[in-house]
Amino acid sequence: YGVDIMREATEIARLRLFLNMVAVIDVDEMADNLGLDPLPDIDCNIRCGNTLVGFANPKGVKEAILPPGELALDTEAYKKVEDKAADISDLYERFKALQQTAEGSSEFYDAKKKLNAKLLALNDELDRAMAHRQYGIDADTLRGHREFEDWKRRTQPFHWYSEFYGIAVANGGFDVIIGNPPYLELSKVNEYELKDFKTLKCNNLYACVLERVQSLRALQSRLGMIVPISISSAGAYQPLRECIITEKCVTCFAHFSNRPGQLFEGAQNRLSILLEYPTSVKPCVFASKYLHWDAKNGERLALFQTLEYCKTRTIDGLVCKSGQSTSSAIIDKVISKSPLSLEISSVGPHSVYWVRVPGYFCQFLRRELMAYTKSGKQQPRGEMLSMQFDSERLANVVFAVLNSSLFYMYFSALTDTRHINPSDARSFPVGIREMDSGISASLLLIAKRLVKNYEANLGYVNKSALKIESLNSPVAKPIIDEIDELLAKHYGFTEEELDFIINYDIKYRMGDKLNEDSSND
Repeated sequence: YGVDIMREATEIARLRLFLNMVAVIDVDEMADNLGLDPLPDIDCNIRCGNTLVGFANPKGVKEAILPPGELALDTEAYKKVEDKAADISDLYERFKALQQTAEGSSEFYDAKKKLNAKLLALNDELDRAMAHRQYGIDADTLRGHREFEDWKRRTQPFHWYSEFYGIAVANGGFDVIIGNPPYLELSKVNEYELKDFKTLKCNNLYACVLERVQSLRALQSRLGMIVPISISSAGAYQPLRECIITEKCVTCFAHFSNRPGQLFEGAQNRLSILLEYPTSVKPCVFASKYLHWDAKNGERLALFQTLEYCKTRTIDGLVCKSGQSTSSAIIDKVISKSPLSLEISSVGPHSVYWVRVPGYFCQFLRRELMAYTKSGKQQPRGEMLSMQFDSERLANVVFAVLNSSLFYMYFSALTDTRHINPSDARSFPVGIREMDSGISASLLLIAKRLVKNYEANLGYVNKSALKIESLNSPVAKPIIDEIDELLAKHYGFTEEELDFIINYDIKYRMGDKLNEDSSND
């Protein structure tokens, strides 16, 4: 029930009704229908509506029907609504019992009719209260009534308070909630407007759905959601993280890339699976690494069997995608250094450029890559960013450091991996001022070799009538490994940690080049 677009829910219900009719035909033609009953009374057993617009708990109902200042009082107005909701809950339990013992009887149909009528009446009352208090619509006037009917048609409000009173209120919430909410920017939702959500700043429906879910959970409930990777790795989603990571739960994030394999074939989304369960001891957060896999060679079949979680930490509000204790130890050492932002100059004459959209390598350069038209005219290739430094020496050291596998690993652990934003590069803890002079001198020599390697192995990609310069990073991996060896001394990594960094995602980063090197061995 994470879907809040009514048209989709309605089509699902219609399809199930059709399947139900097919099942009934099969019952007539088959002796025992394999022991299965067709879906009965689908209109009562499947609830459709807008997940996000409607009352989820008594607090919201009280705020809508009681005058300001009287919310703490057990007033007659609220008591009447509560009694109606409790009565509907009792009727529904009776209806379910009759489904098992007297389905098709007059008593059964009378119970169903009474249930639907009372639920319809209470929902209409709650719709009016919500429209008036939150949207400023007075349904009792002629003009207001038209506005009210239009608002209901567009919004399809759904009141968890009345539809599931026995669970959402009397039971304190649902024991298990699972879902795959819609990933849609709020700016693209034109049918209705959301009110009173702390996660509106996230600007995505899925964030609001997860906030609503928190208000529907029982104290000892379990939660499972498939959501975009921004849930842990985007700064704008801090309000959502504050909402879901609580002192009452153990929170687990599993993170999945969209290349080479995808969690859902045909959907180019970087996704996370969020799991939460209650704890009576100290709450904590666990995370997997950012996982790649190749669906062609059967890796998908072992994806969940080999999934590893590791207790993780937050850095500047972001949940680190560590996945293994070695990764966590590396990141702990990295963040002890000062950030690169201390060395950047707004007017420095020496630039370091980078390709904004990374692949399996974060590609930093000392010049801007170019594109060529069919006539041979040269122009900047686009999708490149830069930062400036006061000295050539400093720019070359930074150029070398940011091409390291260490930066790639850090970037994979703490961003949404879609783009290398200026903040991602600026915030990287480098500690240039703390660097041993021998290490920085060696990095300068390696930087010159790396520039020559990039230029010697430059390739071209044809796109939109342009021939675009492209780096062949796998060829430079041996030089990049030398950079990581020097950084290991700077950060104090162990041999095991250095080996982890050099071989991080190596199967996917090197691809065919790795197979070539193995055959040469």
